[in-house]
This record gives sequence, structure tokens and C-alpha cells, in this order.
Amino acid sequence: MNGIRLFVFWALLAGCTSEQEPGPSDPPDEVTETGCDPEVPPVLDCAPEQAVFQDGVEFTSDSEIESFFGQYSSVLGSVSLHGSEIELAPNLGCLESLEGELLLTETTLCRLDLPKLVSAAVLSVHHNDALESVTAPELAEVGYSVDLESNPLLEVIDLSALREVGHWAVNGPQDSELTDAELALKIQKNDALKTLGLASLEFAGGEISFNESDLLSEIDLGQLEQVNGGIRIDNMNGLTSLAAGKLVDVQGLFRFDHNGANHLMATQEPELPLRVDLPQLQTIGGEVYFDNNPSLVSMDLSALQEVAGTFFYRGSIVLDGVDFGALERVSGDVHIAQIFGATFLNLDSLEDIEGGFLLRYSSELSRLSLPLLEEVPGDLEILQNQGLTELDFPVLERVDGDLAIEFNLELPEEEICSVFEQVEASLGGELRADAECPIGPSE
Repeated sequence: MNGIRLFVFWALLAGCTSEQEPGPSDPPDEVTETGCDPEVPPVLDCAPEQAVFQDGVEFTSDSEIESFFGQYSSVLGSVSLHGSEIELAPNLGCLESLEGELLLTETTLCRLDLPKLVSAAVLSVHHNDALESVTAPELAEVGYSVDLESNPLLEVIDLSALREVGHWAVNGPQDSELTDAELALKIQKNDALKTLGLASLEFAGGEISFNESDLLSEIDLGQLEQVNGGIRIDNMNGLTSLAAGKLVDVQGLFRFDHNGANHLMATQEPELPLRVDLPQLQTIGGEVYFDNNPSLVSMDLSALQEVAGTFFYRGSIVLDGVDFGALERVSGDVHIAQIFGATFLNLDSLEDIEGGFLLRYSSELSRLSLPLLEEVPGDLEILQNQGLTELDFPVLERVDGDLAIEFNLELPEEEICSVFEQVEASLGGELRADAECPIGPSE
């Protein structure tokens, strides 16, 4: 199919060069796979003044696209481009705005260039096997969603001017069929993706999702302040940096799992260390799920105060400490496990949880302190932390479930029994402990 593209390109330049007979130094007769056409801007033959098409339109060939966008610059409906006969999409770059969806599927287009597009309702680009770049440098707002998925050769996404995505779901037109912004931004299964330009993004009206794009090393969301949905980042094996220095509020879940190098042994230093920088994030409106990010070497969630769901953190090897020092409230269980290299765990502000508390398999941790926590509505479990020597729960009075303090090889019996003594009168479940703690008289 690349050969067809080259044929079409040179056909457009017919007459510029004379036909020559092959010589000794000429390349072989067979066509060499060269990927995208030469990196030159397409020549646009746009309408002389702004013209609006009042409906939606579907295209299956380059000739249809060239003719239409020579006449119109804006579309009130959706634009669909589908099929292998779309190779160059001539004049598509004339498009300035559309109130519906721009859908590009199963084409042989190698570059999607939208130099004039400033707004759209939806940008959906998926299953285009030859596509290498998507550039829309003036696109400032997308009313509902951006979906770039399963484009195996896609290396570059330039949405560097995009400020808002999914905002129509909050304050926009409600009479459209495109009203579901649960997923405002989805970038997934783009195996060759290396460059992602989203540095101007300030607001997402729905969920943000990145996954299964293993060559992407950096996700820079430096201007992002609010997400009216969740954030999911998973199975990004080449990821080394997530940065969102202005992000304050995530109204849904926050899921970050199986990112970075996933095959480290406990003694290995990662060749590509992973850093998470979210220094202003204060509230998460759903569960927090950090799991199996073994190359994580630094994580800044130092401003996080409230989690409206379960707090689950597991599976870091080289992170030397886990600091959630501002965290005050968790509307669910707190589950922390397998922080193998961490020598400290800061939960000094935690005063209210609505479930159980579990600490497990944290071999380098010597001290667990919960200075403000008075009540555990579920089970309190401290299990298999081989370096643990001290428990500090000065105001803990109540455990509604089981109290399990087991298989912590260095933890003295008096530390275990001191906790049991504090909660014995209110303990709602069983005591499971590596100690024979005295039981007070029944009242």
C-alpha cells in the first residue's frame, strides 16, 4: 500500500521530472518500504471564504475528501473517513471546526494533519495501520472526547494547544447524541507512540486513560488542574515520568498500575526509573489503586488529603519511603503491601477511615505510626513485615473487626500486647497474634 501512496504522490508532480532509463547506480526495481510520504506540509486548496456544511458527511476515498473540503471549512454534523482508499486525505487540513465527531478508521493515511482545526465535539482515530502522526496544533477545545486507539505505527500526537476536553458534558449543549463524556481522553494500544503533546490541557470533563503504549516515556500534564472523572494509567512499560504539577482535584478514581519496568528483582536498580509528580493533588473522588510499579523511585502525593474510596498501595521495590503525610480521610479500606525498599511510611495525619487497615510484606519498615487514628471500623491487620520493631497508635481505642498482628519476626510481644490492651474492650472480632497477651476481666 505504501507503493500506491508513492505512486499517487509522484503522479501529482507529473511533468516536473523527465522519465529516465534505469542505470547502474539506480535502486532496484522493487519498491522499498519508506513509511510516510516526505515531511512536507500538504498543499491545500481551501474555500476562499468560510463556508458551513449544515449536516454530517461520510467519505471513503481521497477524491471525495478533496472535492468537499475545497468547498467547506466547517461542518455542523460529524465527519467520517473510513476505508483503505483514503491515503492522502487532500484538503482535510482546510477543516476549521465541526460540531460533531471527526472519525478516522481503517484508512491507509500516514499523517493526519489538521492545521486549522480549532474545535470539535469528538476526535476519534483508531485502527489505522499506516498512521504515523496526528497533529492539530490549533485545536483548543474538544467538547466530549479524544480517543486515539490501536494505531500501531503512530509515533507522534501533537495536541499542544488543547486546553479543555469533555467540558460540554458539564456546561454544553444537551441535545446532541454525543453526551457521554465518561471517557474524555483515551490514548491506548498505540505501540509506536513516543511523543505526546498535551502540555496545555487544563480541564477534563470525564476520565483520562493511558494504557498499553510501551514506547511512551513521559506523560506531561503540566497545566491540568481538574479532572471531572478518574485517571487510569496502566501497562505503560516504558513510562519514566508522570507530571501534573497543578492538578488539585480528581473527581473519580485514580488507578496507576503495571507501569515502568515490570520485571525487576528486589536487588535491582531500574535502568529507567519512574517518577510520579503530583504535588498539589488534594482530593480523589474514588478509589486509589497503585499496584506493581517496581521501577518507581519517587512519588510526590504530599498534598493528598482525602480519598473517597479504598486506598490500595502495593508493589514498589526501590522507593525508599512512602509519604502520605497530609492524608486525613479514606472512605474505605487502607491496604498497603509489598513496599519492599521503603524504610518509612508517613500516615501522620490519618484520622478517619471507613474500613479496615492492612500493612503486609514491607520488609524494610521498622516503625508503623498512626498518631491520630482513633477507630478502625474493620479489621486491623499487620502481617509479615519482617523488619518491623515498633507500633505507635497512641489514640487508638476501637477495632470493630479482627486484630491480627502476626509473622512480624522482629516485633516484640510487648508492642503487640500494648495495642491489644488499648482496644480489648471494644474489639469486635478475634485476636490473632504472635504473643500470649493477658486478657482483662470481663465487665
